[in-house]
Amino acid sequence: MLQTAPGIAIGNDQRNDIIVRGGSPAENLIIIDGIEIPNINHFGTDGSSSGAIGFINSKFIFETNMLTGGFPSIYGDKLSGVIDISFREGSRKAFYGDINLSIAGFGGIFEGPISDKGSFLFSVRRSYLELVRDAIRLTSVPNYWDFNLKAVYDISPNDKITLIGLSGIDKIDFSGESAENNPYGNSEDDQKTYAVGINYKKLLRKGFIETVLSDSYTDNFIKQVDGQTADVIFENTSGNNEVTLKTTINYQLSGNITLNTGIGGKLADINNKLFLRGDTSAAGYPYDTINADSKINSYKLFGHANLTYKLFNDKLIMNTGVRVDYFDYIRLKTYFSPRIGASYKITPVTSLNAAWGIFYQSPEYIWLSASPENFKLNDIRCEHYITGIEHFFAADIKANVEVYYKKYRDYPVWKDIQTYILIDGGTDFGS
Repeated sequence: MLQTAPGIAIGNDQRNDIIVRGGSPAENLIIIDGIEIPNINHFGTDGSSSGAIGFINSKFIFETNMLTGGFPSIYGDKLSGVIDISFREGSRKAFYGDINLSIAGFGGIFEGPISDKGSFLFSVRRSYLELVRDAIRLTSVPNYWDFNLKAVYDISPNDKITLIGLSGIDKIDFSGESAENNPYGNSEDDQKTYAVGINYKKLLRKGFIETVLSDSYTDNFIKQVDGQTADVIFENTSGNNEVTLKTTINYQLSGNITLNTGIGGKLADINNKLFLRGDTSAAGYPYDTINADSKINSYKLFGHANLTYKLFNDKLIMNTGVRVDYFDYIRLKTYFSPRIGASYKITPVTSLNAAWGIFYQSPEYIWLSASPENFKLNDIRCEHYITGIEHFFAADIKANVEVYYKKYRDYPVWKDIQTYILIDGGTDFGS
């Protein structure tokens, strides 16, 4: 469904790539109930938000907001898009179970109350293609498990704790046919994605405070082997762990002015082994062998503030904000991001919209791991200019026309093949 939204393009029909207004899938931020998720796809590409099969259970989704540019300062370290998902709560009245079988796999959804102050919602799914591989003559068979969890508990009428848990466990079996007919040889693909987070929200008289503690971990092993020669072409072993703690305050200063501000930080523990056999590309560019083994232990800090104010009897709504990001690993560590947006109602159903902002994104960990020299890379910079008009024909029918311009700077380039810029990456399997 996200791929059908305006401003979104796809890489191909076999993958869930989200290409927002020309940006790489690595430029998208994914949030579920305030908790950052590195990727919501099975067989995902390291350092990217894309993959083959989504592992979010669609029956969990209460609401999804897709921001395709000009987003406020609360969202950072990404250049193009924000996918902000809210899960529904489980039933607080009775226990329900639903066992289902489809082409996507076999699984079930379970929900019910937690005492009289909360609820849980849990799903599990397993693919079964390996059971029918002979009948459908598959050379390589993808197998996967996924789990989704949301639990909520009301500490008091003004205090709520939410627990989110997600995992995707993936493996591809390439041993379906003889080496003569199997171009993948003894290739391997074994990936795991885990994310867990606790969201504590406290209601105030004129706003709320939200604190999130989360941990995301990806464990990937991908090996591509030439089926004819049995030589290893590409191999990547990576373990990426990122712990995030952030607090946000949303407070109404007056009837027309609302303040949103917050601070946070991330601890990163990255282990990456990367091998790419030297060769000549299809376009005729020779490139050297990459054989890297690196460990990154670093941290990121960030702070943001945004004011929303209404003028002229709420006809004009404006957002002004600034964000500061700090990444200790790279050479130029601190970045400032000013942003502004406005919406003016011409009529009750027609609005003019405009936004401008500077956005920064630190290089992905796998990019930094490829060479010791890559600590010299700067954060990638993108400047957004957006203007448009929207009109509601009915409560559920809206037309929106926008013109945008995005100006990039400091995007990493492969030194051996200087036509290869990493904005083109993330829409293929492997790294």
